[in-house]
Amino acid sequence: MVPLKVSHWWQMNYNFAGGWRALQMDCFRQPASRRYFSYILNFTKTFLLPKAYAAELSGWYSSTNYYGSIRNIPYLSVNMGFKKILPNNQGSLQLGIINPIRFMGMKSNIGATGTDVFKTKGRVMSYPESAQFLILRFSYTRSGAGKAPGIARNSAITEKNQVRT
Repeated sequence: MVPLKVSHWWQMNYNFAGGWRALQMDCFRQPASRRYFSYILNFTKTFLLPKAYAAELSGWYSSTNYYGSIRNIPYLSVNMGFKKILPNNQGSLQLGIINPIRFMGMKSNIGATGTDVFKTKGRVMSYPESAQFLILRFSYTRSGAGKAPGIARNSAITEKNQVRT
Protein backbone atom coordinates (compact mmCIF):
# COMPACT_ATOMS: atom_id res chain seq x y z
CA MET A 1 0.00 0.00 0.00
CA VAL A 2 1.27 3.43 -0.90
CA PRO A 3 -0.46 6.19 1.11
CA LEU A 4 0.10 9.73 -0.13
CA LYS A 5 -1.03 12.86 1.67
CA VAL A 6 -1.00 15.63 -0.91
CA SER A 7 -2.37 18.21 1.52
CA HIS A 8 -4.52 18.35 4.67
CA TRP A 9 -7.64 18.00 2.50
CA TRP A 10 -6.44 15.44 -0.12
CA GLN A 11 -5.26 11.89 0.59
CA MET A 12 -4.58 9.00 -1.78
CA ASN A 13 -3.93 5.27 -1.34
CA TYR A 14 -2.69 2.91 -4.02
CA ASN A 15 -2.49 -0.88 -3.67
CA PHE A 16 -0.88 -3.42 -5.98
CA ALA A 17 -1.10 -7.21 -5.84
CA GLY A 18 0.30 -9.40 -8.57
CA GLY A 19 3.01 -11.64 -9.81
CA TRP A 20 4.11 -14.16 -12.40
CA ARG A 21 1.74 -17.06 -12.94
CA ALA A 22 2.24 -20.38 -14.69
CA LEU A 23 -0.62 -22.14 -16.41
CA GLN A 24 -0.25 -25.73 -17.54
CA MET A 25 -3.08 -27.64 -19.21
CA ASP A 26 -2.94 -31.32 -20.02
CA CYS A 27 -6.59 -31.61 -21.07
CA PHE A 28 -5.92 -30.52 -24.65
CA ARG A 29 -4.93 -32.69 -27.59
CA GLN A 30 -1.58 -31.00 -27.34
CA PRO A 31 -0.68 -29.92 -23.80
CA ALA A 32 -0.39 -26.16 -23.45
CA SER A 33 1.42 -23.95 -21.00
CA ARG A 34 1.66 -20.23 -20.54
CA ARG A 35 3.56 -17.90 -18.21
CA TYR A 36 2.12 -14.47 -17.67
CA PHE A 37 2.16 -11.53 -15.28
CA SER A 38 -1.20 -10.77 -13.67
CA TYR A 39 -2.10 -8.03 -11.22
CA ILE A 40 -4.82 -6.00 -9.56
CA LEU A 41 -4.54 -2.28 -8.79
CA ASN A 42 -6.76 -0.53 -6.21
CA PHE A 43 -6.93 3.17 -5.50
CA THR A 44 -8.76 5.53 -3.16
CA LYS A 45 -8.73 9.33 -3.24
CA THR A 46 -10.33 11.22 -0.38
CA PHE A 47 -11.09 14.94 -0.43
CA LEU A 48 -12.09 16.83 2.73
CA LEU A 49 -14.40 19.68 1.71
CA PRO A 50 -15.67 22.74 3.60
CA LYS A 51 -18.65 22.57 6.00
CA ALA A 52 -17.93 18.97 7.14
CA TYR A 53 -18.34 17.38 3.71
CA ALA A 54 -16.05 14.78 2.15
CA ALA A 55 -15.85 13.13 -1.27
CA GLU A 56 -14.16 9.90 -2.28
CA LEU A 57 -13.20 8.33 -5.58
CA SER A 58 -12.13 4.70 -5.57
CA GLY A 59 -11.72 1.85 -7.99
CA TRP A 60 -9.75 -1.12 -9.18
CA TYR A 61 -8.27 -2.60 -12.34
CA SER A 62 -7.69 -6.29 -13.06
CA SER A 63 -5.19 -7.24 -15.78
CA THR A 64 -5.48 -10.12 -18.24
CA ASN A 65 -5.72 -13.47 -16.49
CA TYR A 66 -6.42 -17.07 -17.41
CA TYR A 67 -8.69 -19.77 -16.04
CA GLY A 68 -7.92 -22.99 -17.89
CA SER A 69 -8.70 -22.41 -21.56
CA ILE A 70 -10.40 -19.08 -20.81
CA ARG A 71 -8.63 -15.75 -21.16
CA ASN A 72 -10.24 -12.88 -19.23
CA ILE A 73 -9.74 -9.44 -20.78
CA PRO A 74 -8.76 -6.60 -18.38
CA TYR A 75 -11.63 -4.84 -16.64
CA LEU A 76 -12.10 -2.07 -14.11
CA SER A 77 -14.59 -0.38 -11.84
CA VAL A 78 -14.77 3.15 -10.44
CA ASN A 79 -16.93 4.23 -7.47
CA MET A 80 -17.80 7.58 -5.92
CA GLY A 81 -18.96 8.60 -2.49
CA PHE A 82 -20.05 11.69 -0.60
CA LYS A 83 -20.26 12.18 3.16
CA LYS A 84 -21.72 14.85 5.43
CA ILE A 85 -20.61 14.81 9.06
CA LEU A 86 -23.51 16.02 11.18
CA PRO A 87 -22.93 18.55 13.97
CA ASN A 88 -22.90 17.76 17.71
CA ASN A 89 -21.73 14.16 17.27
CA GLN A 90 -24.99 13.23 15.54
CA GLY A 91 -23.26 10.88 13.08
CA SER A 92 -22.92 11.13 9.32
CA LEU A 93 -24.91 10.71 6.12
CA GLN A 94 -23.29 8.95 3.18
CA LEU A 95 -24.14 8.46 -0.48
CA GLY A 96 -22.27 5.82 -2.48
CA ILE A 97 -22.48 5.60 -6.26
CA ILE A 98 -21.33 2.20 -7.50
CA ASN A 99 -19.67 2.11 -10.93
CA PRO A 100 -21.41 5.29 -12.20
CA ILE A 101 -19.66 5.18 -15.59
CA ARG A 102 -20.57 1.47 -15.95
CA PHE A 103 -17.11 0.35 -17.03
CA MET A 104 -17.33 -3.15 -15.68
CA GLY A 105 -18.30 -5.39 -18.57
CA MET A 106 -16.21 -8.56 -18.30
CA LYS A 107 -15.05 -10.17 -21.54
CA SER A 108 -13.73 -13.72 -21.77
CA ASN A 109 -12.37 -15.70 -24.70
CA ILE A 110 -12.99 -19.44 -24.42
CA GLY A 111 -10.41 -21.59 -26.18
CA ALA A 112 -7.80 -18.81 -26.14
CA THR A 113 -5.04 -21.01 -24.73
CA GLY A 114 -5.57 -24.16 -26.76
CA THR A 115 -8.06 -26.49 -28.40
CA ASP A 116 -9.94 -28.96 -26.22
CA VAL A 117 -11.41 -32.26 -27.50
CA PHE A 118 -14.68 -30.50 -28.38
CA LYS A 119 -12.89 -27.64 -30.22
CA THR A 120 -14.66 -25.13 -27.98
CA LYS A 121 -14.30 -21.51 -29.07
CA GLY A 122 -16.33 -18.52 -28.03
CA ARG A 123 -16.55 -15.09 -26.54
CA VAL A 124 -18.57 -14.32 -23.47
CA MET A 125 -19.61 -10.91 -22.16
CA SER A 126 -20.92 -10.72 -18.62
CA TYR A 127 -22.31 -7.62 -17.04
CA PRO A 128 -22.69 -7.41 -13.27
CA GLU A 129 -25.63 -5.48 -11.89
CA SER A 130 -23.55 -2.29 -11.51
CA ALA A 131 -22.78 -2.31 -15.25
CA GLN A 132 -26.48 -2.42 -16.12
CA PHE A 133 -28.12 -0.22 -13.49
CA LEU A 134 -27.13 2.81 -11.48
CA ILE A 135 -26.71 1.66 -7.86
CA LEU A 136 -26.99 4.24 -5.10
CA ARG A 137 -26.37 3.42 -1.45
CA PHE A 138 -27.55 5.74 1.29
CA SER A 139 -26.44 5.22 4.86
CA TYR A 140 -26.52 6.90 8.23
CA THR A 141 -23.91 6.03 10.82
CA ARG A 142 -23.50 7.09 14.39
CA SER A 143 -21.04 5.74 16.90
CA GLY A 144 -22.06 5.74 20.54
CA ALA A 145 -19.84 7.21 23.21
CA GLY A 146 -20.98 4.75 25.84
CA LYS A 147 -24.20 4.24 27.79
CA ALA A 148 -26.45 7.12 28.69
CA PRO A 149 -26.35 8.03 32.40
CA GLY A 150 -29.94 6.84 32.97
CA ILE A 151 -29.15 3.41 31.52
CA ALA A 152 -26.07 3.00 33.71
CA ARG A 153 -28.00 3.97 36.83
CA ASN A 154 -30.87 1.60 36.02
CA SER A 155 -28.53 -1.31 35.37
CA ALA A 156 -26.82 -0.66 38.74
CA ILE A 157 -30.22 -0.72 40.48
CA THR A 158 -31.16 -3.95 38.67
CA GLU A 159 -27.86 -5.54 39.70
CA LYS A 160 -28.44 -4.49 43.34
CA ASN A 161 -31.91 -6.07 43.24
CA GLN A 162 -30.50 -9.29 41.78
CA VAL A 163 -27.95 -9.56 44.61
CA ARG A 164 -30.73 -9.11 47.21
CA THR A 165 -32.83 -11.96 45.83
